[in-house]
Amino acid sequence: MAESITARLTSLDVRAAAQRVQAEGERLVTRIGKDARDLVTAARTQPTELIADARQRATRAVETFASERARLRELLVQRLGELGDVFARRVGVASTEQVEALAQRITELERRIDTLGKHEAA
Repeated sequence: MAESITARLTSLDVRAAAQRVQAEGERLVTRIGKDARDLVTAARTQPTELIADARQRATRAVETFASERARLRELLVQRLGELGDVFARRVGVASTEQVEALAQRITELERRIDTLGKHEAA
């Protein structure tokens, strides 16, 4: 079968095919050269761009983590305060306001006792 195909091709056909292969090869070599130049150029500029991009992403990640940490801290403090209030109510512990009111009453009673003691001494 190979003999029948080669027998039908003329020298002009072979020459035209060789020229097409040569032209395609030249285009391929030109494209490879351009791609190589582009890669060299990119290798010179991209590392700094990549480093800058990585720094920006890292900065954003740190900022996000910091804001989330602050938000979680506030939430935790709030929830612990609520839990403390619930615990104090269940156990029967006085609140800060109640303790302050009792301290004021004690101060007032001490003042009255001192006043009564001065009247009896007189």
